[in-house]
Amino acid sequence: MKYEINYEIFDMEKHGQLAEQAAVVQAADMAANPATVSMLPYTLETFQQCPLGAIASTTHGEFVGFNGVIYQYETGEWEQGGLYVAPQFRGHGVAWELKIVFIDAAKAAAAGKRLITFVGPTSESINKKFGFTETDSFPAEALEFCATCPKSKCLPVGKVCCSKVLEIQL
Repeated sequence: MKYEINYEIFDMEKHGQLAEQAAVVQAADMAANPATVSMLPYTLETFQQCPLGAIASTTHGEFVGFNGVIYQYETGEWEQGGLYVAPQFRGHGVAWELKIVFIDAAKAAAAGKRLITFVGPTSESINKKFGFTETDSFPAEALEFCATCPKSKCLPVGKVCCSKVLEIQL
């Protein structure tokens, strides 16, 4: 099935209803597929605090996907959250298009800043295609988010599900 999809820079005032849909869709997806959806969930609070993001929706106002900054550290570095696409829209190139919109917006808004992201094998591949490289350097407070990840409750103490940290200079 072919969908007509809009890709835009996220704005909570304009996209509030989509953010609400996103939180519900992702929570249901994570509950149904805990082994395959390994990321911190985007909650309504996450959207409200997001300094920059890209959102996709159908022309009928249905949530499709999101990629955004989940945190800005005191060092000025940004942490990119997971790239999420609703199950019924996967396999249609949405993730790629969302990533293009997000990276272009991030470069325009934060030239010179460093953007980090914690990744598993799937997200590692797409991020590396956009120029991200591996790093061992990240703000210590970034690990605080790991403790809130639903996957962390299934892992031995001290282990994280994200296998690598990637970075890109915007």
